[in-house]
Amino acid sequence: MPPTRGALLHPLMQSDTGEPALVSALRALGPLQSCREYSMAASAWGRVGNGAQVLALLEQMESAAVPRDAWFYAAAIGALTDSAEPEQALLLFEQMDGEGASMNEFVYCSAIRACGALGWSSAGAERGVERALVLFRSMRPNGVTPNAVAYNALITALGAAGRAAEAVALLDEMGAAGIAPDLVSLHAAIGACGRSVPARCDEAVELLCGMRGRGLTPVTRSYNAALSACAAGGRWREAEALLAEMAAERVPADLISVNCALSAAAKGGKWPHALSLLAQVEAGRYAGVRPDVASY
Repeated sequence: MPPTRGALLHPLMQSDTGEPALVSALRALGPLQSCREYSMAASAWGRVGNGAQVLALLEQMESAAVPRDAWFYAAAIGALTDSAEPEQALLLFEQMDGEGASMNEFVYCSAIRACGALGWSSAGAERGVERALVLFRSMRPNGVTPNAVAYNALITALGAAGRAAEAVALLDEMGAAGIAPDLVSLHAAIGACGRSVPARCDEAVELLCGMRGRGLTPVTRSYNAALSACAAGGRWREAEALLAEMAAERVPADLISVNCALSAAAKGGKWPHALSLLAQVEAGRYAGVRPDVASY
């Protein structure tokens, strides 16, 4: 019995489908038959980082006279961003806007995330965050209510530009809008504190410590975001205390954790502490963690 079309589409939805398997799956499917299928294919190509194939889908849809909906645009914009082509993603958003196509919160979220991905340089980050702010503030006037994903994308974009005060303020704005900040929100805000110049270590640690009060349990990534802020500011005592807290709370430290603590000690001019911590890592105190080039 031949496989159903649903079974043939299944690989397009799997996060671990590599490019060769994706090519085979699309070959077995034959021509895509609906906007939904094109959306699934766009997301799949984005997961393997092939933006050229995402753009090819746009041409195929036009040739096949398949109308594009907001879900497809959201998928394609997100896929281009995942393929390290945020400029192309934003061009697609502008094309959609110019065509007067219907927008939803997912389209805006994808576009705001693309703005944040412009931040590979300080100039790009600043340009991206200004664009992200314009998009975010245009949502409500256009009848679209920002959701947690939109807030998180904007906090991330602000963080990439080192605009920590605005990123942290958005946590309060989320609460006022009845949207509870989640782990992604806090990680992005804490990360923004670390990328601020100068680094806002105290605020990063304060946000970390306040997570349980928000009903969130800090994980390794939470601590690493705060440890990164400590590293940026050379705050070795705070970094040392955070590592101790991770052990007490049974949150596993990883290589990022210890390298941040090592960097904090080095920048703080506390070489004995750095060497002592490195010796502990070498001795296997942190399960599964082995020093790398950055550690030394």
